[in-house]
Amino acid sequence: HNAMPSPSMGVYASGGGSRAPQSSPSSTATTPTRNFITRAFPSYSIRGENCLLSLKPIMPEFKVVGQSGNAISVSQKGRINLEFAPANRNNKPGYVWDEKISFALSVEEIGLVTNQLPHFGVTLNRKLGDRQYSPNMNDGGMSNTYDSIVTNEEQTEKVLIVDPGDAATVRLRVDYVKNGMGGQKPPSDAVDVSTYAPLEVLLQAGEWEVFSSILKESIPYLLGWNKMMDIAMNNAVTNAE
Repeated sequence: HNAMPSPSMGVYASGGGSRAPQSSPSSTATTPTRNFITRAFPSYSIRGENCLLSLKPIMPEFKVVGQSGNAISVSQKGRINLEFAPANRNNKPGYVWDEKISFALSVEEIGLVTNQLPHFGVTLNRKLGDRQYSPNMNDGGMSNTYDSIVTNEEQTEKVLIVDPGDAATVRLRVDYVKNGMGGQKPPSDAVDVSTYAPLEVLLQAGEWEVFSSILKESIPYLLGWNKMMDIAMNNAVTNAE
């Protein structure tokens, strides 16, 4: 069997079941039974000077519709979550995962970032402090942490700044900002509270190409478009038979 890559290297998966018992050297060789893969954890990570940036999908949610209960639709679109995990201080190896800062991009924001970069910068804001994000919130996929527009200038914001640099590099920076001043302490009821902000990562040209390609190609999956189209196509073929 091939060795499983670590999460920081890319996609890895887990599955249920058990491996077939290994035969002894004197027994007849048999073909081992494959595990049935039921879960996967796509990720792409880039190391910065003071943090590790990981890109991970938040999958869309589906619901059963129709009187017969044999149809589905998307109840909430997926996102791409950017996780900034600060490096340990005092030159200690590893990262402080308990103080990571997350910034989830909607499909529309993904479209904006990939359209503007690497030629023009993009700044995205999140309002903090009103209520925490819950994946089970019945609010049409909106949340004050991930999707709200900032309307109160006195309120602390979580800000993601994506700026182009020299030689086709791109810098991603996340910070807590209040009244235009960065490095602020987030409110106590915020989802992710970190004392390490600001955190930033400089993507080289090749890293940005991979990063932006993942963002673009994820859009149909985050919308549930691929799955829904497969079901619709199969139904269209069945109706023609």
